[in-house]
Amino acid sequence: MAFKNIKGNVRSSNFLGFNVSGKGVQYHSSEFNEVSVNYATISATGGTTATPGDGYKYHFFTTSSTPGFEVTSLTGGSVNLGLVEYLVVAGGGAGGEQHGGGGGAGGLLTGTTTVTTTAYPITVGAGGVGPTTDTMIPGNPSVFSSFVAVGGGGGGSYSPSSRSGGPGGSGGGSVALDTPAPIAGGVGTSGQGFPGGTDANGGSAPGGSGGGGAGAAGGDTASPPGNPAGDGGIGKSISWIPVSYGTSGPTPGRWFAGGGGGGAYTAPTGGAGGAGGGGSGGSPGGTPAAVAGGTNTGGGGGGSHTSEV
Repeated sequence: MAFKNIKGNVRSSNFLGFNVSGKGVQYHSSEFNEVSVNYATISATGGTTATPGDGYKYHFFTTSSTPGFEVTSLTGGSVNLGLVEYLVVAGGGAGGEQHGGGGGAGGLLTGTTTVTTTAYPITVGAGGVGPTTDTMIPGNPSVFSSFVAVGGGGGGSYSPSSRSGGPGGSGGGSVALDTPAPIAGGVGTSGQGFPGGTDANGGSAPGGSGGGGAGAAGGDTASPPGNPAGDGGIGKSISWIPVSYGTSGPTPGRWFAGGGGGGAYTAPTGGAGGAGGGGSGGSPGGTPAAVAGGTNTGGGGGGSHTSEV
């Protein structure tokens, strides 16, 4: 979790960040007359902090904390409120076993909110850890104030029967190996993530579909030729996070909450993990094996060819 004080004012992971304080900043809105609000300058403690000289102070949490993010004073401004920018990411879901679906990414929430002089306990949810049994393991939620990021859905597994991935911040990928009908992935949470992919090939399925990410749905299994397992959905890029957190991706910024790739059955390789820490799915014979979601990213775990990740 990360916070940014507004200027002038495993298997997968978890993250919470804030960008906080400095001089008060003025915001304007209008209907018939312009109204201005000058927010107070914030002083705050908690987490790992950084002041890189860009006019902002950053607070990062990768474990739960009490008192957490504590606003110790508000000075100046026309209102006794400070304004912070936040990023809250939940733990990603575990990938499914036996050519399983990819794990869904943890829910991602970002925006700005006002704070008062109080302590805000921080919950940073761990990623789901897959056992070697047929169970969909979700990630755990992350919480700041009234903002609750939902843990990612666990990937579906083949044994003992085909199934959809679990629901979550983003949904887990599905498996449809022993049924002629397509099976959709788990559903995502509105405003936090996307659903897992659909395994549409029925009894000829090449593997599991991809877990959903914060920026896109998980990939479906594809018909021949190629017949690959599904890729994980991409996550989201956050421009103000420093390079020590998140991952690189297809556009600038640091990426979080990518979905896990589906595990292979007849496909030559497992699905790729989504940008933002999604783990890749396992290949036949377990080489290479499924990959866990990236540390402190909220990425979903890759589905396994055999046992769950």
